[in-house]
Amino acid sequence: MISGVLDADGSPTTDHFDYGPTSAYGSSTPTQTASGSIETATSAHLSGLRPGTEYHYRLVASNVAGTVYGADRTFTTTAPLRSRLLGVQRSDRIATFMQAGLALKVGCTHPCSISSLLLISAKTAKRLGLGKRQLTIGGESASLTSAGTARLVMRVNRKYRWAFSHPRQTTVTLRTVSSPSGGGPAVTNTKTITLTR
Repeated sequence: MISGVLDADGSPTTDHFDYGPTSAYGSSTPTQTASGSIETATSAHLSGLRPGTEYHYRLVASNVAGTVYGADRTFTTTAPLRSRLLGVQRSDRIATFMQAGLALKVGCTHPCSISSLLLISAKTAKRLGLGKRQLTIGGESASLTSAGTARLVMRVNRKYRWAFSHPRQTTVTLRTVSSPSGGGPAVTNTKTITLTR
């Protein structure tokens, strides 16, 4: 959001913002109407901006007295979110996995929300007697209010635990989706883990 202050000086006044990657601008926000004899705050939301980019903007106000152009100002959009699995602390043993779960760390370069899923393929689900489609067998979530690392522990949902009592080996997939708190593209990380008896 960009903002500015104008003085309508008692006359109906329209205002908008010019903005763009240079001081030539190139884009404008929708026109708004203001009136009054005191300074009035005005603002506009911008969308479709490129991440990690500097933008110029200025306030433009018009009434019967003419058009006034505000000073050129700049802001820089936030760089894209980067997120990755920093570590999966686990044993490759099925029994340990079932007892202690799967501990993982996810790092984000900005505030974000993290959703983690534990999945098995349709082939593995069929072999374990859990049906014929891919299944989500566990999940966990966390939030970061600043850049940093979140720790999550993934456990198999109770209703699927019995299926892991008999296989000698099985494969699970860990998928994390990190979404930036301020909006923007999410980042997905996937890791496949083979467990043995």
